[in-house]
Amino acid sequence: MLPFEYHSLVGSVNDRPPEWDSQRKRQLCRGEGHRVRVTHERETAGDSDGCNASRPGHQPLHHRLTTTVKTGMTAFLIIAAAAVVWVWSRDPMSHLADHRSTSSPFSRLPETYEIALWTLFQGHAVDIAVEQSTNDPDTSATIADAAVVDPGPLVVVIPLVLAVAGAYCAFRLSPSSAVEAALTGAAVVLVYLPVTLVAVWVARYDPGAVTIGIEGSVDRGPALFGEEWAIGFSIYPDPGVSAVVAGVVYPVFWGGLGSLTRYLLCRRRSA
Repeated sequence: MLPFEYHSLVGSVNDRPPEWDSQRKRQLCRGEGHRVRVTHERETAGDSDGCNASRPGHQPLHHRLTTTVKTGMTAFLIIAAAAVVWVWSRDPMSHLADHRSTSSPFSRLPETYEIALWTLFQGHAVDIAVEQSTNDPDTSATIADAAVVDPGPLVVVIPLVLAVAGAYCAFRLSPSSAVEAALTGAAVVLVYLPVTLVAVWVARYDPGAVTIGIEGSVDRGPALFGEEWAIGFSIYPDPGVSAVVAGVVYPVFWGGLGSLTRYLLCRRRSA
């Protein structure tokens, strides 16, 4: 025979009203729903700041390529704009004004976009080659000294822009490991290299020779003789060094470093 207390307990549990069970179930459902909402909010917050690495490779390939191409192109355009602004502030065209005359031995002088591209490549640690004219080496050297501008702040701006581009790729694509993060940022080279090669071709300054008339005297009266100038004069970034250093090394290193840095910061914040 069971004790009286046990009978009283069993009877109290079995005899509870149905409303109590319904109320208890509603409370459990509300608690479970709250937990689900909290979990969803945490996942959403992780996605919003690019730190959610729990779903590796969940972005389609075309989305990853589109993000990388747009980011790399934007980075190059920002760097090019910074180079133009810096060149304008240095005003090299005023130093070339003395050579803008009909008696100049060169068919044309360097344009602003060429000077800006030379400055851009110097900011990538690429030297600018100058081949002086064999006919007028002094004038060609003077033009080169005035047109080749020191890169100044671009040596800092360029790595910073590429690092930010890599970090943005990590923000958009949420890499799941440190290696993937580094590769995600370094992938901006896919667009940075082709654009750099085009810039190398555009940045070559190679003026044609000019025929200058020289008055003289012959037996039958005045005559005009011609003489060719500007032979061999050119200014350009070295194509091989530009392709390797500016087109590959800089975007791979700085882009990968920026993406990896963001990934590690996100991991540390979520730990």
